[in-house]
Amino acid sequence: MKRGLFGALNSNQKIKVGAPLDDATEAGPINNRTQCNHIMKMIVSGVQAGATRASGSAERAPDGYFISPTVSSNVTNVTNEMDVARTEIFGPVVAAIPFDTGQEALNIANDTGFGLAGAVWTNDVGRPHRVAGQVNAGTFWVSVYKTINVASPFGDDGLIGCGRLSGIEALYEYTQTKSVWAKTAREPATTFGNL
Repeated sequence: MKRGLFGALNSNQKIKVGAPLDDATEAGPINNRTQCNHIMKMIVSGVQAGATRASGSAERAPDGYFISPTVSSNVTNVTNEMDVARTEIFGPVVAAIPFDTGQEALNIANDTGFGLAGAVWTNDVGRPHRVAGQVNAGTFWVSVYKTINVASPFGDDGLIGCGRLSGIEALYEYTQTKSVWAKTAREPATTFGNL
């Protein structure tokens, strides 16, 4: 990989795209050709549906699976019905959808079959806690993103179907609870019903 390769692809970006072993790299390559092509297809389909790229490009490096981080947004054109907003892209793409009210933001956030995670950035201390309780997501971050700890459960409230990973809740995925009652006293105090 040549260091100069990423200059044209990422010349006006603040996020440095490059080789994973370079300490300055903030966004490395996509894992494989199939995924890289999927991401490019999603960016193009968003533009074809009416979204506008606010940053990034619809290009990838000619001899690698590098894609410039892309924000697909426009105050009037991006909607929650577009595939670029509704599909798990698993790439450096953000579909920014504007909203006018908190309720509208909640409606957009919950209008999905997925529910792995959500996040909000704010200076308000109380409001995000109220929002977190209303967003259908297994994990919710406030003014931070991708903070994970093995002691904290992580999972989805939707179609991903991974249940809960980590935390005591992950053990429940491998547990089937059963109640077994056995009479041990010669003359039990209760022979039927609840204690």
